[in-house]
Amino acid sequence: MNARYKKQRQQRMQELWAFDLAMLAQADVTALIGVDEVGRGSLIGPVVAGAVLLPATFDEIVHDEQMLLELDDSKAPHLHHQKRLALANLLKNLCIWGIGEACKEEIETLNIYHASLLASHRAVMDLMSRHENPVETQTYLVSIDGRVKIPHLRNPQRSEVKGDGKSAAIAAASIIAKAHRDEWVIACSKTYPGYGWETNMGYATPAHKKALEKLGVTPLHRQTYSVVQETLVFK
Repeated sequence: MNARYKKQRQQRMQELWAFDLAMLAQADVTALIGVDEVGRGSLIGPVVAGAVLLPATFDEIVHDEQMLLELDDSKAPHLHHQKRLALANLLKNLCIWGIGEACKEEIETLNIYHASLLASHRAVMDLMSRHENPVETQTYLVSIDGRVKIPHLRNPQRSEVKGDGKSAAIAAASIIAKAHRDEWVIACSKTYPGYGWETNMGYATPAHKKALEKLGVTPLHRQTYSVVQETLVFK
């Protein structure tokens, strides 16, 4: 990491962490749990949500763990898959975190909007189960990317549009969720070759749509999605 790039990343980290500290002060809570989901637009498999509770000394930890300077929106250009995976593993070692999924069948039954909220709820519950001490829900603010609120959650919540690019906790949640889901998709690409999942992660790229027409629909495809339905009709 050269000096110029390091300085840029330090400034970026200060912005993300300052945003979280400001939210904590405004909400008058003990801690902030960031939540984000990935895979809504993919044509295959589950939607995955991550939840992350950063330690109060996170800004101090960054000085010792230079890899944390890479933290950002999981889709940021500087984060390729291997770097994102390494960062996710580091975050898991340093933070309290959780993963939640809503499977393909739940997406088809509930629709992707409600399935994403279900995955987010499960991620928060998973995080709570990993906490060493009982968590007093009213003192933990759940900050979720987007304009939504998670149903049936007792914690106070705040929605933040494009929060994965503003908040350190939401960015961390997006990193963990995307690394988790991408690893699953890459593994599945070996079982179902030819669709390019190892690079398109199941999204509706021209190559993926062409492969659908040629190879047909797999058991992992979300059959309620219009692109997949068109292929079913085509076949």
